[in-house]
Amino acid sequence: MFFNIWNRIYEPHCSDLSGHIEFAAPQPPQPVATGGYSDIYMGKYGQSDKSKIQVAIKVFRLSKDESKDNSRIIKYLIREAAVWRQLDHGNILPFLGLVSDIGKRGAPALISPWCRSGTIMDYLHNQSQSPRLPLIAEIAQGLQYLHQRNIIHGDLKPSNILINDDGRPLLADFGCSLIVGCQGTTTRRHGTVRYQAPELFEEDIKFTKASDVYAYGVTCSAVWTGVEPFVEFPTDATIILQVLLKNARPRRPSHASEETELVWPLFEACWAGEAEKRLHMEEVADELVKLTEKISESRYCPSLYLALSPSQNLTPSTPYLPASFRSAGIRPPPYEASDPFSSTIVATN
Repeated sequence: MFFNIWNRIYEPHCSDLSGHIEFAAPQPPQPVATGGYSDIYMGKYGQSDKSKIQVAIKVFRLSKDESKDNSRIIKYLIREAAVWRQLDHGNILPFLGLVSDIGKRGAPALISPWCRSGTIMDYLHNQSQSPRLPLIAEIAQGLQYLHQRNIIHGDLKPSNILINDDGRPLLADFGCSLIVGCQGTTTRRHGTVRYQAPELFEEDIKFTKASDVYAYGVTCSAVWTGVEPFVEFPTDATIILQVLLKNARPRRPSHASEETELVWPLFEACWAGEAEKRLHMEEVADELVKLTEKISESRYCPSLYLALSPSQNLTPSTPYLPASFRSAGIRPPPYEASDPFSSTIVATN
């Protein structure tokens, strides 16, 4: 099964890391996170104990018996590997390769760098004073990069945004992703209802760039406020009815700050009810630059600039990897992409 899956991933083939990945303690390994079709484990990569570094191992859950569920899960695996291995940007979680000796039922596992800070909501829970604007700006850059390559994420939400050791948000989980115009990669919609555009609740409607933009706006509301959207509604069915019949959207904070008053209309422009009225990600990125300038006029805040420097904005960049990964020989970049969060800005009196 492994070689059949491997051969169905488009050229160039993914790196084969088999024999170089092992589960981290404890034994037997326990997943640190669980999704719809897969489990995430902490692992180690390296030739010797001294050089081993932490990685994330994504193992797809396949049953013992051949079934329709297995077939569907394998399609997710193939789609994710086929899309993910093409991506090369500082706000996309790097894909390191496949392993054949860890996955279940002969299916390969997917390997990526370990992000100890967890999801963006985990990060903000522990770093409550961290500025939100640079985070949503970098998420926009990652999503814009996908759209420029005609790739639709399909499941954008806070739990699919990880934070690396430098505080940079990384888009992850491409199992629902679509390549526009590429046959064999499309699928019926899946995902999380509270982040889905209203048109996706119709039958046989597939993800689009516009539905990604809607999900981006709702995701930004959660990142900005720290509150999951539609918490007031108890079930997915209730959320769908409220969105379709009453045009429900995330609530603006009752005592909004100046910054919130400035950014909230941008969120609203992203989650417009009609898909054709939503902004494109290029427009979102431009608006974020303007918002940063407006906010900076009222108070000096260097961190607002770091994610939006001209050298980074709108330009695909090589994924940033920690020094430990580079020294271990994992996908060394042809050049060192500047890390906006490591920049130094000196205020003058």
